[in-house]
Amino acid sequence: MTDAGRRLIEDLLPLDDLNAIASTEKLHPRPYVGLVHYWPARRPTTASRAAVYSALVSAPKAEEREAAKAFVTALAEYRPSQEIVKAAQERIRKMNGGKAPKVLDLFAGGGAIPLEAARLGCESYALDYNPVAHLIELCTLVYPQKFKSRLADEFEHWSRLVHERVRQEVGDLYQPLETSESREVKTSRGLFGGHGSREISQVEPLAYIWSRTVPCRRPGCDAPVPLVRQAWLSKKGQFVAAIPKVEDGNRLTWKIVSGNAASDVSHHEKQTGAGQAVCVHCNTPIPIEHVKEMACTGYMSESLAAIVGSLPPTRLGSKKRIKVYLPPPPPEFSAPKLSVSEINKRLSTLERLLGLTLPNEALIGKLRDQLPAYGFEKFNQLFTQRQLLVLFTLIKHIRLVYGEILASGVPEDRALALVTYLAMAFGRVVVAFNKFTRWEPRIKRTMGALGDRQALKMVYDFSEINPFAHTQGCLSFALEREAFCIRELATVGSASIVKRGSASRLDFPDEMFDAIITDPPYYSSIFYADLSAFYYVWLKRLIGDLYPEHFALAVPPKKREAVAQASEHGGDAEKADRHYQGLMRAAFAEAKRVLKKGAPLVCVYAHRSTQGWATLINALVDAGMTVTEAWPVQTESRSRVNAKGAAALSDSIFFVARRRERSDTGRYETDVEPELHSIARERVETLWADGKGIGGADLLMAAVGAGLRAYTRFARVEYANGEAVRVETYLREVEGVVLEVILANVFGLQGSAVGAIDSLTRFYILWRYTYRESHVAAGEAYVFCYPQGIELDGPDGICGPTPSLVEKIGTKFRVRTHEERGNDSRLGIREDQASVPIIDVLHRLLWLLGNRPGKVHEFLDLAHPNIERLRLVVQALSKPVLDHADVHDTAVTAELAALARLNANWQSILDSAAYARGVKSRLTGQQEIRFGGEKQ
Repeated sequence: MTDAGRRLIEDLLPLDDLNAIASTEKLHPRPYVGLVHYWPARRPTTASRAAVYSALVSAPKAEEREAAKAFVTALAEYRPSQEIVKAAQERIRKMNGGKAPKVLDLFAGGGAIPLEAARLGCESYALDYNPVAHLIELCTLVYPQKFKSRLADEFEHWSRLVHERVRQEVGDLYQPLETSESREVKTSRGLFGGHGSREISQVEPLAYIWSRTVPCRRPGCDAPVPLVRQAWLSKKGQFVAAIPKVEDGNRLTWKIVSGNAASDVSHHEKQTGAGQAVCVHCNTPIPIEHVKEMACTGYMSESLAAIVGSLPPTRLGSKKRIKVYLPPPPPEFSAPKLSVSEINKRLSTLERLLGLTLPNEALIGKLRDQLPAYGFEKFNQLFTQRQLLVLFTLIKHIRLVYGEILASGVPEDRALALVTYLAMAFGRVVVAFNKFTRWEPRIKRTMGALGDRQALKMVYDFSEINPFAHTQGCLSFALEREAFCIRELATVGSASIVKRGSASRLDFPDEMFDAIITDPPYYSSIFYADLSAFYYVWLKRLIGDLYPEHFALAVPPKKREAVAQASEHGGDAEKADRHYQGLMRAAFAEAKRVLKKGAPLVCVYAHRSTQGWATLINALVDAGMTVTEAWPVQTESRSRVNAKGAAALSDSIFFVARRRERSDTGRYETDVEPELHSIARERVETLWADGKGIGGADLLMAAVGAGLRAYTRFARVEYANGEAVRVETYLREVEGVVLEVILANVFGLQGSAVGAIDSLTRFYILWRYTYRESHVAAGEAYVFCYPQGIELDGPDGICGPTPSLVEKIGTKFRVRTHEERGNDSRLGIREDQASVPIIDVLHRLLWLLGNRPGKVHEFLDLAHPNIERLRLVVQALSKPVLDHADVHDTAVTAELAALARLNANWQSILDSAAYARGVKSRLTGQQEIRFGGEKQ
């Protein structure tokens, strides 16, 4: 490839600016793409727009680089100006001979990438195998652009009819709560800012907080045991909790406790987490095995723990409503009279009327992970009877209104679009309206059952929203958001060409596309079919007859889904790996076939494990493609659920590939390794050391992605002895080189000088740098340790009981802090003249400094540490490594504080100790290290 053929994405990206823009997009209160319908791991539109543009224009000349960066930054804004968008369209057309380039996303998912291609004037194509994704793409890429804002006007009209009819029919299931200023209401008004003398006669219920219960296992105690994951109802501004107790022998009651500080409430709180509960009547521990047994035998029940209500504004002209937290049921309130038999009767009538059954399909895949152990086997078990009645009533009125739309003279294609948007709103309701939602006390609202968790997990207490209340997740909220999305999307380009099919069998002619930009499945990270089944079983009942070719099966198709899911292959992980790799190899081969000569393939990839990368790259190499560049772009918010306490990758790697034009074999030692070292140094210097703030796992993966350039340009790579260099082996080599370069930069030393620091201390610094305080999955931890020569398990492993450096918890590993290890008096002391890792000395020293300062000098006399090496480690941990920690990383910040104390007292503690041992050091042979002839 000549320099003239290089694209902008292969030359530069303004990463610092793109990261700042893309990482905040998902925090936007109204992300118009994400609001159409849930889809897992959706890419930000901002980053997608930058990727599309930079893949379709030429790399700039040297004097144009800064202007090119500024333009990409302006274009990537959440709402770019029309002038910028028009300029981008003109540049893209100019590059393409005045024509609109054809751009394909062959794993289109939620449609962000093809949407941005359409915005930039491209002829955009979207393909996905999943039926739910296909409907989302139609509502994102076709219907709004085809019917424009008129569709939004019509949708608002018909959706209001649906909402009002459903509310009239089943609104009595969620009656307002009558009161005359009860004590709880007055307390809540005072706590949350509601003042005024006007009495309140009604409280609108927003959510019902339910706690699952099981009978106590102690003989003679018949009390129901509440399984309380967390008792808090509010943890921001003011503090409120629901506290259970047993009265009159075995009657479970709840008390609302509130205060201005957490300490006013916390001493009342009783919670169980996801593990062992305790009977609040007799204090008998209730192990999780008993909970599961009771659940599977039909003895798990639900107890209403609290009602979250809403007071109308207390001042004229104000729109602010005040939340109140009430026990169930307060004596002053008349609780709604709900008859289970009446609900079931109404449900049966609806089933007969609609010719439908409740969603009694068996749960599949990731939706089954935890739930069958608690007796949940089918989709209809995920909902209360009251919720099922509301949802079936909603189906009834959507189907009825579709007939009215057609009867009113609306053309069939536009009527289909309208009812599909009503189905999308149904999906938005159902994810927040089930028995596996959570009440989040910090933001004081109900969180959906799915989302960033990317699985359906057991919850001990759940929040049942009032679907007719003024709250996020309610029916009116979902309908309003769909209308908003239609208006926004109607202004974005022209309609895309949306098809459903497998990426391994593209129905396009050879050399059709000017670029393929896609976000392929992440190996074993996300099981799209499983997650989409949560919606599929409902959409099939709602509009399956309008899309019969997509809803012919009971659950979403999985045969040609490109994921490595062992459960789909009899538990055989190797078969799952071969399945994924085979489909991805076929997909990349098809991509190569339909790409024009010299056209780029841009992949967005965020799987963290080397196995995931190796499988993808094997498929890419086998398909005849070569990686030309890779960039880390922060596409996830730091606060997402699955990033908390886990080694989740915050960046996606945008890597660029092209057809491999050569078929020769490369020699690893002479053709590949030197380039690999050069790439690793360049990535560390430009992405981390140069102040762009990209570090840890993100830097490691970015360097791995770029390091593939040296390997994939050959059809085969061999060692000097003729042995083939496998992708897995090469990726380990890349990680080893990158870690070596990082260490050199952390210490500010050349690679050979870093060798003066013992391997266990280097390991600790690299782990802290890469994972901070996260728990790391076993497979990834082993891969991380491999290039460092560190064993985790086994007789020589570093994992074990305290004071070992690493702890294994289930299938994950974490490194221990000085607070956990330093209390052991043996730590850092020599035995039989054996070498002591510097990290052991440091951890003991930090602990003594904070807990037994009088023992510090005695410890130093016994430990005899090399002061200069210790100084290097303290400096490395104090600044470059732990300063990358998040503010919520309390263990890491505690270590930073301890290191700061040590640095502040270094002269009086360490330098005096070194002076006192000056003569002794010559006798022990533990000399000061010298680099470049100068004393350090």
